[in-house]
Amino acid sequence: MATITASPAAPFVDTDGLLAAARAAKKAAGLTNRDVAGRLGVSDGAVSLALSGQPSRDGTRRRIVEDLTGADVEGPFWRIVGASADVSADTLDAEATP
Repeated sequence: MATITASPAAPFVDTDGLLAAARAAKKAAGLTNRDVAGRLGVSDGAVSLALSGQPSRDGTRRRIVEDLTGADVEGPFWRIVGASADVSADTLDAEATP
């Protein structure tokens, strides 16, 4: 499980923030798309699309963050609660930059 520090200053994130959190969780866990897909029971392609920023992939992004951090993710304005999910502005900005 990835260990990332929670940020009470930014409890809600938009779709881009959820994407950044999913990317950060995968990176922190040191997993490949195939590894994540196996954990979630989905195809590599579904994980790839979710992490590439394709629209309408928030469900997979949510599952990635939950599985890799142990956090609960609530939407539609995504709130990452518990465990150790990093949704700080600095971390999300860094992950959103290609």
